[in-house]
Amino acid sequence: MTVDTFVEHDDRPPIPRPPAEPAVVVEHVVRRFGGRAVLQDISFNVAPSTAFGIAGANGSGKTVLLRLIASLDRPTSGRITIHGYDTMRRARAVRDRIGYVPEEPMLYDGLSAEQYLQFVGRARGLGKQVRQVAVDTLLQVVGLEERRWRDVSAFSPGERRRLALASALVHEPDVLLLDDPLRGLDGFARLEQIEVLRELHRLGLDGLEAGLALLGQRRDLRELEVDEDGRNVWFLFTGDQETLANLLPQLIRAGCSVAHFGIERRSPASALARMFHEGSG
Repeated sequence: MTVDTFVEHDDRPPIPRPPAEPAVVVEHVVRRFGGRAVLQDISFNVAPSTAFGIAGANGSGKTVLLRLIASLDRPTSGRITIHGYDTMRRARAVRDRIGYVPEEPMLYDGLSAEQYLQFVGRARGLGKQVRQVAVDTLLQVVGLEERRWRDVSAFSPGERRRLALASALVHEPDVLLLDDPLRGLDGFARLEQIEVLRELHRLGLDGLEAGLALLGQRRDLRELEVDEDGRNVWFLFTGDQETLANLLPQLIRAGCSVAHFGIERRSPASALARMFHEGSG
């Protein structure tokens, strides 16, 4: 979110938005190992904010396909894109936009849950404040808040899988890939994991609305505007620095996914010029 916008009131009906591009596109993908074709001409699209499952028998290629989507392997032929980024040509951009939990998550014993998520956040390049808010929020969402300082080696299989899920979400990915997320869990642990996944999906769908509802109730915000793709929000903030700093954790607790939170300062002259420019358009 960037504080920078002055918007003139407009009573005209909104212009319809074009359909959003697919989050995941798989086009005629083939993966062979030697002379054996594990995947043969696989094609499908996944829309944004959609829970999409892949079912199949053991050995049918589900893990192979997820590794291809995660840019951890290369298809023999075909093409995969994540929000328009090719997994072979733009692997770094793809990895910045996905969270991936493999079938057997690798965690570092000897670290607490807090330390492990902090490590992942630093590796992802998150600043201290954003990282701490993300860690606090995710530990609460996956039900590990009370065990945040417990060594990972003492975690049950269900707790380890939930921590791995949290680590995949630290950087607010656009696409979350889960390889057999219920594998090896008993009845109660399976129910816990399913409930966590449902909650995450709800937050992913309702995050923008929850954030806008929170912002709309504040008296220290004016000129709230959402861009055309629904991913960025601008507003004019009239409070002090301490209040602004407290706004970020409030947004995340409300379920709003925040990838960037910054300030763009404008002089009174430039702000006034922008208002006149928009009013004359």
